[in-house]
Amino acid sequence: MSNLINDICVWNYVRGNTEYKGDLEYSMLAEELEEYGVSRDLPNTAKELADIIFVAVGSLYKLTGANHTKVGEILQLVVDANQAKGIKKNIDGKVQKGKDYVNPEDDIAKILETPPSLFTAEGD
Repeated sequence: MSNLINDICVWNYVRGNTEYKGDLEYSMLAEELEEYGVSRDLPNTAKELADIIFVAVGSLYKLTGANHTKVGEILQLVVDANQAKGIKKNIDGKVQKGKDYVNPEDDIAKILETPPSLFTAEGD
């Protein structure tokens, strides 16, 4: 697992942020997205995008029952699915799902149904 992902999970764990609360997670992501929307320069835009990722990974950590291994597994499934989309874009520039695309939700559901392992700050 990426050290950055582990660092975000540890940051949440140390602060007791292990319980997923959908409304709170949504609120924090909406706040970060709003700050991104009003950013005026490249350094601030980069910081706001990184904040969105930080909050999203933390939310995913809590959603998995504070299981950093599951966070990495879910992110990898999403990356793999997106890589299978291909290269065709729509008129707006969004990459379209190709014939090899498989929605990762079934595999994600299997990950979420497994019992959580004990958290270790050392990583995988």
